[in-house]
Parts: sequence; structure tokens; C-alpha cells
Amino acid sequence: MTVIDTLSQLRPQFVKAIRTEARAYAEAQGSADAHQWAIGALALAEWREQYSGENGGADEMPKMEFYQLASEAINSALPFPIVAQSGHTLRLWMSIVETYEHTDTAIRDALTYQHFRNAKRLAAMPENEGKNPDYFLAQAITGQLTADEMLEKYDPKRSEPVHEYDRVVGWLDSLQTAKLSWIRDAAQRKAFVAHATAMRRIIEANQ
Repeated sequence: MTVIDTLSQLRPQFVKAIRTEARAYAEAQGSADAHQWAIGALALAEWREQYSGENGGADEMPKMEFYQLASEAINSALPFPIVAQSGHTLRLWMSIVETYEHTDTAIRDALTYQHFRNAKRLAAMPENEGKNPDYFLAQAITGQLTADEMLEKYDPKRSEPVHEYDRVVGWLDSLQTAKLSWIRDAAQRKAFVAHATAMRRIIEANQ
């Protein structure tokens, strides 16, 4: 059965409308991806040239401080934040650029930004030892896999359903042990951990 035969089972008005939205979404996604690459590349170049101390830059700066200051610069230009003030988002974007600096641009153009994030994540898993991110990108292109499909196919843990209780408890455990270094007020850090601990106790009491 051809695509045309399959689509003939749907109302023509619906097919036309949803295809129009899909094209608009793909265009917007491509633009967003390009800007994520650009912001990551710009920040990485600035860090290396000016603050890393490797290339004779004027000032050295702790990397986490750079992440946070650059994130503040990004968000200050917008009506709502697009990167975490903690610096985590920008750190990730910079690491993606660094990981794929030598990847062919044709591969970058063929896949979404999320493909590259997922490939980096998959390559770091012990179960995938010996496979680098480029391996997973190649599999995505060959198999025409979406970023989610690539993750589902090659992440062993994705095939094991996680109970909601375990997921929430794991999340709270990570909050209780987090360093929260971006929260400068010690009292606020203590209060944050106390709230996480209280939520953990409520869950355990209702197991």
C-alpha cells in the first residue's frame, strides 16, 4: 500500500492542515537547532580564547562561573529564560559542540540536535562500551530513526518500565545529595534539602 493509498483513508482537509503544520514545525525545529549549535560554539570559543588560560587569554575564570555568567547574558536579552541560570544548559550545549567538532556537516544537517544529544548519552553508557557517538548517528541515518526511536532502540534501560514510585524516589534522592553550588545562600540550600527530605518521608509513609 502506497502513502497515497494510506492517506486516502483520512479526510483531505485534515491531511492538508496537518501537513502544513508539520512543515512549519520542521522549519522551526531546524532553526532552533541551528541556534543551539551557534550559541554553544560561540560560548565554547569565548571560553577557550579568553578564560581557559590555554591560549593566553586576558583572564582566567572557573568554568562553572563562566557557564552561569554567560547564561545570565543569554537570558537577559529575552522575556523568558531559555537556559538554566545554573549553567547546566549552556554547559551541555558547549559539550555537544566540543564532542562533534570534527563531525561532517552533512551529518549535522541530516539529523536533529536531539539526535546528537542522545548519541552522546548512549555512547557514555557502560552497556555500549566501544561504540562512539558517531556509531549511533550512523544507525539513525541508515534506519531513518527519530531521536526518540534511536534512544529506545539502543538504551537497554528504556525497555525496562520504571515504576512511578521508583522514578520519583530516585529524583528526590538526587535532590537530597545535590551540591546546589549555584544557590549561594547556605540557608536557602539547607531549606531546599529539607523540603526534599520532607517529600521523601511523605512518599515512604504512603508506599
